[in-house]
Amino acid sequence: MNKKLTKKRLLIYLAFSFALVWVPMIIYFATGGKYDNPMMNLILAYSMLCPSIAVFLTRKITKEGIPLIGKDSLQLGINLKNKRWIWFLLGFVAPVIYWDLGQLVFMAIFPETYNPAGFDAVGVPRIALFLLPIFGWVTGIVGSIGALGEEVGWRTYLYPKLEELMGPMGSVVVGGIIWGVWHYPAIYMGHNFGTDYWGEPWSGFFVFTLNCVTMGALLYLVTKKTGSVWPAAIMHAVNNSGARALGLCLNLDVLTGIWAEKPVMMFLSDMFVHVMGVIAIVMLVKMKKEEN
Repeated sequence: MNKKLTKKRLLIYLAFSFALVWVPMIIYFATGGKYDNPMMNLILAYSMLCPSIAVFLTRKITKEGIPLIGKDSLQLGINLKNKRWIWFLLGFVAPVIYWDLGQLVFMAIFPETYNPAGFDAVGVPRIALFLLPIFGWVTGIVGSIGALGEEVGWRTYLYPKLEELMGPMGSVVVGGIIWGVWHYPAIYMGHNFGTDYWGEPWSGFFVFTLNCVTMGALLYLVTKKTGSVWPAAIMHAVNNSGARALGLCLNLDVLTGIWAEKPVMMFLSDMFVHVMGVIAIVMLVKMKKEEN
């Protein structure tokens, strides 16, 4: 292993992935652009493709080649043998598990937020609302093309390169921090948390970065277990779809004080993501020991 060469390739990749996103966002914001402008949606959609664009540019410059399948590739193949199908299935199911469990815990901590009338406001029978996960899976499959833009960059290039340098634990922690920081211009403009919240923007930065560390561990685990980037892309897209049945009966308007702040609410709702992320880190470390 040539760590010096790996570092060089990693720095080139990071330069491209950050410049491609930060430069247009900073220019947009500096020229008076607002988060609620439709143009921002176009910038966000473009941004999701940039980690993959950065991979292609980096591999071209460093002469690594652009293999689609196999070791040190874009991992675009699909192989369901040797129980790998279980990890593909996890890509669909895990978001439903950790999001709705998170909502249940949130309602247990703040029972006043439970409002079943929220189901009725949707205008369909309550039993049908539990088909929302299916909606999330369908939109996840469709949206995985966009999420693939990020996952090819982070999980098939950034994380493996970091693992070469600092092992699975360092890869997940440092990789998650990098992934979170990459989002900072969008968060600063209002992504995920809006504006005018407690500790803006630093509390938003911290909570989102923590989420990226633990979520990144899950996404990297399913990528390594399957040898394919598709489960991570689907999981990422299902996350973004927001299809959570229990979220419909949460009335967050009754919360006051620090508990009503969006970073705090996200932290509490993401508790099971963090738990599963820690489990994923333990499994990644164990996998590395078995490989050696």
